[in-house]
Amino acid sequence: GATTVDNATVATGGAGVALDNNAGGTIGFSGALDIDATTGAGFTATGGGTVTATGAGSTVDVTTGTAVNIANTTIGAADVTFESVSANGGANGIVLNNTGTSGGLVVTGVNGPCGNTATVKDCDGGLIQNTTGDAVSLTSTGDVSLSNMRITASDVNGIRGSSVTNLTIDNCDITNNGDAVNEGGIRIESNLLGTSTISDSLVSGSAEHNIQIIQTGTNVLTALNVTNSDISDNSASLGADGLLLETRNSSSATVTVSGSRFDDNRSDAIQISAIDSSSATFTVTGTTFVSSLDGSFNGSVGARGIVLSNASSADITFDVNGTVGGGNSFTNFSPAIGEEAINITVLSTSTAAAVMNGKVRGNTFTNSGGAVGLDIRGDGLARLLIDGNTANTSRQAIDMIAGDAIGDAADVDLTITNNNVTVAGTAASPNNEGITYLGDRATNTCLNVRGNTAVASGTREDIALEDFSSMTPRIESSATECGGAPCADEEAHLLAANTITDTFTDPHTLVAPGTCLIPP
Repeated sequence: GATTVDNATVATGGAGVALDNNAGGTIGFSGALDIDATTGAGFTATGGGTVTATGAGSTVDVTTGTAVNIANTTIGAADVTFESVSANGGANGIVLNNTGTSGGLVVTGVNGPCGNTATVKDCDGGLIQNTTGDAVSLTSTGDVSLSNMRITASDVNGIRGSSVTNLTIDNCDITNNGDAVNEGGIRIESNLLGTSTISDSLVSGSAEHNIQIIQTGTNVLTALNVTNSDISDNSASLGADGLLLETRNSSSATVTVSGSRFDDNRSDAIQISAIDSSSATFTVTGTTFVSSLDGSFNGSVGARGIVLSNASSADITFDVNGTVGGGNSFTNFSPAIGEEAINITVLSTSTAAAVMNGKVRGNTFTNSGGAVGLDIRGDGLARLLIDGNTANTSRQAIDMIAGDAIGDAADVDLTITNNNVTVAGTAASPNNEGITYLGDRATNTCLNVRGNTAVASGTREDIALEDFSSMTPRIESSATECGGAPCADEEAHLLAANTITDTFTDPHTLVAPGTCLIPP
């Protein structure tokens, strides 16, 4: 049957509201709930059936208990809604496990300043702190919406999830969570599904990754939208990525980042890794990437802005688009070590079915080791556009290599156009090209290099295109490129088509414009 409860105030040293043995029944709370408990749980529904709570202004405040625990019970279509949920010192603050697909938990707050732009916090959606386990634990649940909450000082994860559909995190402060590897701010250890959003939030100070999402099986993350958020400053001893997405098996994921800031993440600000036959789509606009680090916590790899890699038969499609949304900027990424702010890699285990399609356009790079680095190995296909970027770097600004190991047979189409790069060099490495490409092994290369302004450092050439491959590399050049006539060779083309003073190339075949394939 169905039971409706109007307003309820519960103040107790033990448990608050506990629903059990409710299989087949429906219980709805229509009025405001005011639950205050000390050693016990706040709102518990673990006995089956269906539960809803719709009263405006409902609150749960506990100390060592779990504030909200709904397990093996369906949340009805009207949702379970609280204005605030708070817990201090218990095992968990919120636990949702096997709650069905009809509705979800909603924590509304009243829109007090809490997230990434708040200088004085008023996280009126509640405070979950000092938990010995995950502050928020989500398993086989959906339509979870957390707003205006502060989640901090968890001993494990701020939010941990498995098989979570449609997660919304808005105007939240998720800081200083975890104290070991595999612990952090937001950790979806297996499959985020549907459409999810992280907006106007701060995720910072995590033990390892600030945000980690692992996709497996055939599961689909239709969209994760990260907007107007600050992902920064993971721990000095264990910190790694700001946002790490891994797609495995035949899963897929689409991630869009806009209007956000990634500051001093210890390894990579954003890392997207696709393996097996999975796929990932990634877009970033209007976002600031900053690092004051010249190395990761163990000093082996310099801090980087965006790292994209695929292997086996996996695909990545990306657009680092600085032409809209106020532009993307990358500042101070490993100027001494020489790592690139953006690194794109097709791994040596890639098959001919692996595809890396992407664009890096209209971005600004300041005082970094390099701007864009490409490392194409194995047998995959890479179609890349690097266009209209401005870079001031210490090492090669645009540094590309394809076919580094015996047996590599990649298919590479690169369009490098309209970039303005200046290389300063370092005391340890004073001589660096502005734009460089090296093709080797059985790499099949097509290059379109024009409209660039490049200034190398020391004795190196502004543009250097080398090829030791067993294939015949091609470079686009028009019939009127050199003074209204065809160019005599590839070096003449580069000098005519770019603003440079010197160049070096190995022999290339000149082909007509439009020969090289461009990413969609």
